[in-house]
Amino acid sequence: MDKPLTTNARTAAITAAEDLLQHELARYEAKLDEALEVQEGYLTSDEEQMYKSGKRLRPIMLLLSARLAAPDAEEDTPDKVIQASVSLEMLHVASLIHDDIIDRAPMRRGFPSVKAARGTDMAVLIGDLQFLQSIRGLLSSVSVQEDLPIIDKVLKAGYEICLGEIDELRMDPSKAYDDLLELECRYMNIIDRKTAVLFSVSCEAGAALIGGRTREILALNRFGRAFGQAFQIMDDLRDFLENSAISGKQQQIDLIQKRLSLPIINALKTLPADNPLRSFLNAPSNGDQGLHEAVDAVVNSPGFVQTYSHARELMVNAIAELSLFQNSPHRTALSDIGYAVIDT
Repeated sequence: MDKPLTTNARTAAITAAEDLLQHELARYEAKLDEALEVQEGYLTSDEEQMYKSGKRLRPIMLLLSARLAAPDAEEDTPDKVIQASVSLEMLHVASLIHDDIIDRAPMRRGFPSVKAARGTDMAVLIGDLQFLQSIRGLLSSVSVQEDLPIIDKVLKAGYEICLGEIDELRMDPSKAYDDLLELECRYMNIIDRKTAVLFSVSCEAGAALIGGRTREILALNRFGRAFGQAFQIMDDLRDFLENSAISGKQQQIDLIQKRLSLPIINALKTLPADNPLRSFLNAPSNGDQGLHEAVDAVVNSPGFVQTYSHARELMVNAIAELSLFQNSPHRTALSDIGYAVIDT
């Protein structure tokens, strides 16, 4: 198995992947510009820059998966694969815009969220516009009937993301002590729908559209799903540790919105019944002092370390799926990104 990274992992892994995919990413940027150009006059400059300021993680993983599964390593990456990488990023951005409406989030990727800048009505429409443009682009690029199942999977991914958002809104913090095991199961189901499904379909689509073998496509599907689960858990952990300047979004958004993420659920398992976290979750309103006390209770609980261990186990299992493939720079890049997620 490939060795884990230990220093400046996230930046180094993404940079290495970008270097490996220079030609493909240049084509990705050109197709993304085309997709944004047809929306000229409807997107603000900040909204266009939100695309440019992202890490392009899903497109990168799709393109790496395609190169890893390509029957002919020398063949140029087909246009439909490049278009799929653009479409999946647009679907991701659509989900972020809608997520920010629900969260009433003021920032996204270092810019004012569409909701904060232009209000709820416009944010709903701009998010819908990105989703529809995503599917339009993907439909225009398919070349054979065998590609149609990928369209279905992308549409299903959008459907699952919506279900995950609804399930998350249904979680009641006042019921936090009723059944913590059930809450954990519900949390895992939510992140599988909200986050993991898009990573899964990205990796699968890259392999399928380039004509990879069935067992390779399935392995990359499993890799993407476990990767996405670990990614979201780590994101929920970093929500307690990273400031807004680093993350590009509001810090401690889960606690502020009283959403029961896994770090919170695991903290509740290990804390006594009378604790600042429970008081914060149950109070109708809270000040800064209550928030700080709740954050400290989560970060200093054994549950915080347990949550990290769970994320690491998921990622190690994900990377094990890549053992089906021969050693190559593209396999190394995928595993390095995986280790970078849990080492930062």
